Amino acid sequence: MSTKNGSPNGRTPHVPAPGTLVRPVVHDGLPAPEPCRGCQEIDHAEAVAGAERDASKQAACRASRRRHETAEHGAPS
Repeated sequence: MSTKNGSPNGRTPHVPAPGTLVRPVVHDGLPAPEPCRGCQEIDHAEAVAGAERDASKQAACRASRRRHETAEHGAPS
C-alpha cells in the first residue's frame, strides 16, 4: 500500500542534488576524478528515476551514460 506521494512510508524519497554524489575510489586508493557536468546530470536523472522506482527510466539513463562516456571521454562501451 502506498500513500498519495507514492512512497510506502509516506515520506518523499531522498534524491541527492546534482554534484553531491559520493565519488568512488579507484583501485590505487586515490579518489576518482570529478565527473563532468554531463555525467553528473545523467547520474542525477538516474537517481530521480530510482527514487520514483521507474526501472525503464533508470535503464535509459544507464544507456545514455554509456553513450556519453564513449562520445565525450573515449571510454570503451
